[in-house]
Amino acid sequence: MDDADIKLLSEQEQTYWWHISRRMILESILQRFFSRHPGESLERLQNRMNKSIRSWTSQDDACCHPEQNESGVEGSPPLDSLTTPALGEASLGMRIGRLGMTRRKKLKILDVGCGTGENFYWLSKFGQVVGTDTNELAIQLANQKGRAVLGRAEDLPFENGEFNLVTAFDVLEHLSDERRALGEWGRVLCPGGQIFISVPAHQWLFGPHDRALGHCRRYELKQLLQLLRDNNFYPIFSTYVFGFAFPVFVLQRWLARYSSEQQTQYVNIPNWLNSLLIGLGRLEAHWLHFAKVPWGSSIVVLVRKQ
Repeated sequence: MDDADIKLLSEQEQTYWWHISRRMILESILQRFFSRHPGESLERLQNRMNKSIRSWTSQDDACCHPEQNESGVEGSPPLDSLTTPALGEASLGMRIGRLGMTRRKKLKILDVGCGTGENFYWLSKFGQVVGTDTNELAIQLANQKGRAVLGRAEDLPFENGEFNLVTAFDVLEHLSDERRALGEWGRVLCPGGQIFISVPAHQWLFGPHDRALGHCRRYELKQLLQLLRDNNFYPIFSTYVFGFAFPVFVLQRWLARYSSEQQTQYVNIPNWLNSLLIGLGRLEAHWLHFAKVPWGSSIVVLVRKQ
């Protein structure tokens, strides 16, 4: 992205339905796995985590040690501190039973392709965040909201095993060598760390807007999960998103194929429709606390480093 695109992005992140909805959806999913829901009993948290752990592979529980949160906010520790398959689910239950007496650990989070750093605000609820991007203006804007450094997604300026969580929201589809990028993201993860990514869904939707955005491809869910497994990541959670707005999205993409207008990164829509789509995004974010979405224009995946 050039400086003009970054300035437009900075403006649109505050008002455009897609950006606002994506932040709500991503935060909701991350809360589902890294936080105890407000008012949720420890027993219910244990049941929720037990259900998830059955799908995980046996892993070494050794991981880098994120620093303690001094705010005293209680909640569940991150997945890397909850999962010790060698000890079994009984041990997991005992550890969860002690949550009321422990403080929540802070994750060390790397946000790849952080852009202007708008995601720092909600990611910082889960730990200490540092971002990377290739645009100097984006880095300047991101440093007003947190900490960011110049760095390519395929060549990160960090040491091995430095982070608990790597996030990359709508980044992978821009990269010509996706396997190299995944290998690099895995390199900076500690053992048992997680990657949380979003990508555009369905290659049959690829069109003028994707080219305007600089996409190399869109993904099918099975294709993406296989790519991640081939690169030594084990899926914990995956879902389509923007499912509630999917009919509007498909209609817009279909009309764009037959439009003579020059395609841009953002589609101008009336304020009432923008507000309606934000409302649908809020509703979907709540839904994703408890269930998946079977269709949508994007895919979100949480995976664990093997």
